[in-house]
Amino acid sequence: MLSTEQLLQIFLNASVILPDDDEGVFLGTMQMQDCEAGFDAVMAAHCNDIDNLLATAPLSDYDYMALLLLRGFMFTEFAALFDKSITPTQFKRHKIFSVLLICTSEDRKLFSHLTPTRDAYNKLLSLFFKVHNPYMYGFLYETENEI
Repeated sequence: MLSTEQLLQIFLNASVILPDDDEGVFLGTMQMQDCEAGFDAVMAAHCNDIDNLLATAPLSDYDYMALLLLRGFMFTEFAALFDKSITPTQFKRHKIFSVLLICTSEDRKLFSHLTPTRDAYNKLLSLFFKVHNPYMYGFLYETENEI
């Protein structure tokens, strides 16, 4: 799993925020989700890291599910929830359905109140991580960066 330092570096590389050691003028702070490019880069790296573990490590069903719940989902994957052309027989091809434990059309209806927006994505992901991955919740939703 990626360390806090690695995740922060990924965020900084993808965003316009300068690291603390560079000279600049302090303007204030911002939360991670306020910088979509940095946030998406962190989530992509985190999900890819977990996906590599899921693909290569010999895991029991329990360990596989535990890792899947730590994984979360990217914004591009979140959009698949709203793609009506994806049928239950195709759910296994899209990680979002496995991560959210959606197996049937009835399960999918539990998320029908959501919209394919950044706000809805951040709300769902923050609730998901608060329960299943407090480390990522803290990093993404409780960390503020100076700008």
